[in-house]
Amino acid sequence: MFKNFLQLFKVLKLAGQIIYTSLLLMIDYLIFYILDLIRRHGRIDAFYTGKHKLEGTIQHKSTFQLDNKQLTTLFSLKIV
Repeated sequence: MFKNFLQLFKVLKLAGQIIYTSLLLMIDYLIFYILDLIRRHGRIDAFYTGKHKLEGTIQHKSTFQLDNKQLTTLFSLKIV
């Protein structure tokens, strides 16, 4: 059927690549299906609360003057 060993090797290599690709696609679909089931039937009961506080120190003066009161009331900044 095959004229030489090289043709047989090429056909076997192609068959192996097809099988490998098919297995990867099946595993990918299986993982997607499992994660989709978890997403549909999962329930999250978590409540998060917190405070945000930003502190910093400005040490350099520049030509761009900022309103010190506005900065210090928005953030806890010390302007040196």
